[in-house]
Amino acid sequence: MKTLILSCNFGQGHNSCGLAIKEYYESQNIECEMLDSLAFINNLFAEILSKGHISICNYAPFIFDKGYKMAENHQNFFKGDSLALKLISKKCEDLYYYIVDNNYSQVICTHVFAGMMMTKIKNEYDLKCKTSFVFTDYTCHPGSKYLNVDYFFVPSNFLNEELQQIGIAEEKVITSGIPVKDKFYKNYNLRDDGK
Repeated sequence: MKTLILSCNFGQGHNSCGLAIKEYYESQNIECEMLDSLAFINNLFAEILSKGHISICNYAPFIFDKGYKMAENHQNFFKGDSLALKLISKKCEDLYYYIVDNNYSQVICTHVFAGMMMTKIKNEYDLKCKTSFVFTDYTCHPGSKYLNVDYFFVPSNFLNEELQQIGIAEEKVITSGIPVKDKFYKNYNLRDDGK
């Protein structure tokens, strides 16, 4: 088994989730790599989007909130023929050959843009490996209904019903929680008196 994790450098939640999955696979001696999916389009493009997203979240969160609400209200933004998907999936052929040439048996996406790229690949190429999307929030991501992946890993049962309402088959949804690194499972004695 060989695993590719596709994230996006939009804040660190998606990367933290991907790194936790990577840590687990490596602890099981399973080869695993994590990449920024937008870097397949262009490194400069990925960096500009990442820095722009982080700046908006830090200095003008109302813009992020408006954009997110707009994405929720206009799901066509994520459809296969949308301008956004055409832009994001421009280099999907390169990603497809990267997956095939490196013999990955599964691809795990931790950001909707990565999921959109994998959807384009699954719809247009004969992809043999398993694909999945891991939710990094306790809400249904805009565009989820248009993702063509084998499995959806969700943080709580609450999302199972929501995904079924938008047409995702129940057998494709697995309640797993949000992956976190192993160090967060350890207990520490923080008391000064040693008790």
